[in-house]
Amino acid sequence: MLRTTLAGCCPACHEGPLFRGPFALRPACPHCGLPFEGASGEWLGPTVLAYGVGAVAALIAGILLVRRFGFFPGLTVLLVVIASIGALASFRFAKAWWVWLSWRTGLLEGGPGDGRSQP
Repeated sequence: MLRTTLAGCCPACHEGPLFRGPFALRPACPHCGLPFEGASGEWLGPTVLAYGVGAVAALIAGILLVRRFGFFPGLTVLLVVIASIGALASFRFAKAWWVWLSWRTGLLEGGPGDGRSQP
């Protein structure tokens, strides 16, 4: 799981890259052919995970900033920027983890649950 998530590799063969750009997921593994999306547009799960990371980052930053400086002009804008950066920075990892989870539970063709898995 960690190799797929951190390195962005195919969960089945650990060779093919998951992404063809910063956020663009490949349709399938170029090495083993595993499709990376079970259903078209499976973005809700990773989006919610990334949003949660951004919200937690903004919450922690908000608590620390308010404790140190009190409420100040521009605090809201700063927290929105922090939340956005946190969500964008974690989205790729959230999508990689989602692909791994879908493969592991057999939701992707070639996953462990469909009887055609690779070791």
